[in-house]
Order: sequence, then C-alpha cells, then structure tokens
Amino acid sequence: MIKEMILAAAATLAAEPGIQYGVSGSFGGMMGDVPVYAGGCNFPFEDPISVPASDKTFYCGIYNALTGQRIGSLPVKTAYGASAQTDLGLVMAGGSTKDAWLLTPDGKLQELPPLPQTVDNGYGTAIGHTVYIAGGNIDGKPSRGVIALDLDNQRAGWKLLSLMPGLPRVQPVMAAAGGKLYIWGGFYAGEPKTVHTSGLCYDPEADSWTELPEPAPGVTLSGGVAVTAGENRIVCTGGVNRQIFLDAITDQAPDYLEHPIEWYKFNGKTYIFHPHDQTWSVMEYKPEHARAGAATALLPDGTILLLGGELKPRVRTPQPAAL
Repeated sequence: MIKEMILAAAATLAAEPGIQYGVSGSFGGMMGDVPVYAGGCNFPFEDPISVPASDKTFYCGIYNALTGQRIGSLPVKTAYGASAQTDLGLVMAGGSTKDAWLLTPDGKLQELPPLPQTVDNGYGTAIGHTVYIAGGNIDGKPSRGVIALDLDNQRAGWKLLSLMPGLPRVQPVMAAAGGKLYIWGGFYAGEPKTVHTSGLCYDPEADSWTELPEPAPGVTLSGGVAVTAGENRIVCTGGVNRQIFLDAITDQAPDYLEHPIEWYKFNGKTYIFHPHDQTWSVMEYKPEHARAGAATALLPDGTILLLGGELKPRVRTPQPAAL
C-alpha cells in the first residue's frame, strides 16, 4: 500500500509540540535531494533531568532537516529504529514496533514487510537493494542477530543471517563497502558487561565473519554513526565514552544524570576507516559532533549531516551538524 505524503500542503502541517527540543533515536536520510528525519523521542521540558523516565515523549512527524518544516507523518509514533539509504528511497524499520517503510524520492511512504520481531537500538545499512539491520534488542533482549530484506523480492520477507560472533551489540554502528558489512561498537548490559571497541566484518557472499580493529585504543563507537563516503571510506563519529558508559551500566551512580555535558566525554572526533587496508585515520575533535543517538543524511555534495541526538543523557539537540 502506498501512502502519499502531503508535500503540496506542507505549510499546513504543524510541528509536533515538544519537537523543538530535538530528538534522539530518529530515522534519518535523504528523500530525493532533501535531508529528512522522522520519529524519535525526547524529554520535552526545560529541565529534562528532574522529570521521571515515564515522561519520555515519542514522535511520528517527518521533517525537512534543513528547514525544520514538517512534511509528513509516519503511521505511528516510534524511536530507536534503523535507517538504510538506497536508490529506491530511505528504508525506516523497527524501533517501537515491527513496522517498516520505504520513503521514496518523490515523497511516497510505502509499507514494507514487517520485521519478524521488534528490533530497537540496532543499526541499518544497505548493499544495493538489500537492507540489513544488525544488533540491538530483539523483542527486548540484547541480540547478535542480523536480518536482511531484498527490496526486489519483498514477498520473501526479512531473513535471519548468521549471528555476529561474541557478545550482543546494542547501539552499534554499521556501514557497507565493497559488498561487505562493517560493524563497530555496541554494548551488552548482561554478564560480562561490555562496551565493544573492536569491530566485525560480514561477507554476505561467503556468509562469514572476520574481526576488525578498533578506531583507536579504548575508543568505542557505541551510540555513534557510520556513513559510507565513497567505496574506500567509512566515516564514523559520535557515541559515548567507553569507561564512563561501562561504569554506568555496571553500577550507575545516583547522580549520573546531573553532571555537565563535558563530564560524559562523548566522542567528538571523526574516525575514518579504509576497508582496502583495514586502517583508521582520525580527524580533530569538534564539540558539535560529540552526540549520541543521532541520525545521518548524506547530501549530494558529499556532506554528511548529523541530525539530532543527545549531548548528554536526556538532553537532546535540535541543531544539525555537518561533517
């Protein structure tokens, strides 16, 4: 079923109350030449730290990321889903529900086969017209799973691929290059509690996994972003500080939410992975990149936009940042 977005009457679509504070965990990508984000969640209060966790608010609007104009709506309010950009459009899947959609370049919202189970806090990417989602929580449980959907054969539905080696990875990053998947980061709050630094490469043709080096000693990309920029560059930034986050999932202090933004030491450096020789290069720290839970959009000129995310737990930002 195809659902038309109300682009012609976009000026009549009101922004959702609370969206002005920015969101984390939204979908993001390109609708034709327009960068967009959709859904997401926040604590829409001047003091988001003091309110109960139950006050988290979810959204369904689709927004032009450059102007902030609401241009449409998802059928449901959702957050923490996975996005994957293809030349057929932007795939948005999972999060609060099993629903999946394709947002076409001309602004149609097409329903895709639902996920076999709910998947939240995973990461999405695509190789050609095949969409992949890795890690996250499957039906609420930390997962090593990877699922795939061929957009040219939707009747086959989502397929479960070989499990990632090692412990589950919640909030990893993932990108595709040279027909392979590259995954880093993610955390596991079970035992042993782990915040991953190293990565994994999956070859769909061989159905095999190999290990990848970490971006730098002790650096995790958990909660960050990864974008393929050309065949031989995967650009990664954002995410949490490994030790601080590990301490939080091990024994969270009562005042964990009350520190200033700088205390959390979110990653503001950009790490570039070169698949041909499996090496990393690093760019200087930029405070506007130090966010977690952001979405991304790759503009036609090669600029990467960071959309939303949080500057510290509960504190979102509405300001995009460019890489």
